[in-house]
Amino acid sequence: MEPYLTLDIGGTKIDICLFDTEYNLLSRNILKTADYQIRSMDFLDDIRSIISLNLDTSNSRLGVSWNCYMNKGVIVWSSLLGGPANYPLENELSKEFIITVKVDDDIHAMTVAEHRFGKGQGSNYFVMLNIGTGIGGGYYENGVVRGFANMAGIYCYHPIYIEELGGEFAIDDIVSGRGIELIYQRYAGTFKSTKQIFEAHTSDQSASMAIAIFAKYRAKHLVDLNFFYNPGVVIKSDHKFLPDAMELYYKEMDELGRGIHDPRISNLASEQGVDWLGAIEEVKVSNLDYGACLGVVY
Repeated sequence: MEPYLTLDIGGTKIDICLFDTEYNLLSRNILKTADYQIRSMDFLDDIRSIISLNLDTSNSRLGVSWNCYMNKGVIVWSSLLGGPANYPLENELSKEFIITVKVDDDIHAMTVAEHRFGKGQGSNYFVMLNIGTGIGGGYYENGVVRGFANMAGIYCYHPIYIEELGGEFAIDDIVSGRGIELIYQRYAGTFKSTKQIFEAHTSDQSASMAIAIFAKYRAKHLVDLNFFYNPGVVIKSDHKFLPDAMELYYKEMDELGRGIHDPRISNLASEQGVDWLGAIEEVKVSNLDYGACLGVVY
């Protein structure tokens, strides 16, 4: 068998996976991204070196997933490269390593993998919601929806107004692991990791407040996704305090569905019931540990 070499390049780690032609995992190695020349174009030299160390003549395909804005194989913007890049990653790797190369941003790669190998199998409509250090989401509707410039779902810098904090913030800075930490720091004046905040939520008022704000705007984000995509199914990469956010989500969908905020639709709501908006029917937690790697070789 000719194994496929894949890399998933993220802000925290670089995941290196080797698959056989049936997409079975043969080996896996994880490197710390911070150990390399991040926030500069020199980071590309590090990636080339990592590929060179792991690629051999038995590999027939190379796949690279990158936490970035990417369009048609070109890295448009990446924090790991220091910002605007416009670097033709797919072409350059193809020329250098003389091998079939597929590249993609991590969000869309994970969506591909969920449909083929994960909880999206058999679903024609679903949202893959990735909430970790940051946030992003991919929509599948008989294929991955990418948008005009491959930017569909890459919304981490979308501004939202946070009433409790009295200003606009990027959604990435509220509805994410980093967001919980930033909210906590605003209230407590000290830093705690996301894990510490979750552990202290019953005894630390600032931790409780941070999680409540996180859950509230996570629920609002789900409402937005409902209206943008009407997916029916949401596949998530995590499950921390999911019940809190989902309870708030269904409460708001119920109010919207009954016309509480807009009496113009109250008659429609009374005729068709509160489910006419098509609320999310099912939330699944992803079981793919290396989905972004699978998504760039399938």
